[in-house]
Amino acid sequence: MVNGPVLSPPSEQVAAAPPVQIREQIPEIKSDSAIKETPVETREVASQTIVPVIPETPPEAPKIPEPAKEPEVTEIDPRLFLDKPIEDIAVLLGAADFARIEGKMGIWQYRQTQCVVDFFFYLESPDTPPVQRIAALDIRNRIIGQPLDEKNCREALYQRKL
Repeated sequence: MVNGPVLSPPSEQVAAAPPVQIREQIPEIKSDSAIKETPVETREVASQTIVPVIPETPPEAPKIPEPAKEPEVTEIDPRLFLDKPIEDIAVLLGAADFARIEGKMGIWQYRQTQCVVDFFFYLESPDTPPVQRIAALDIRNRIIGQPLDEKNCREALYQRKL
């Protein structure tokens, strides 16, 4: 297969002039009026036929699948904090709305319009650096005896971090 244009040979052979003859043909520099008065020589040039080469159609590029989009997070499940350090809660949700310590037990309470979430943790020995982990939690409606819309509560918890 031939790539690019294909040229046919010229209809007549043209011999190259020797270098001395070329130097003799160099015209002297003339003024504008002399250039206008000088007759113009024309020569016929042998024509060449150009045959276009149509390239093969390239194969269709394989389609690359788009990466799977991660689901948009719009809620926080408080159960994910179980057995995690309490600092994780503070980083994600901010300061608790209510904090209380009794003996070796502590509670951090986060209040939303729809619900209340309580995180319970044990205090470790006062001699060691505190690494308190969430031991239990409670999620409830703010109005006692009313059913809890847990999805709505998780969404409200997520809104705290914004």
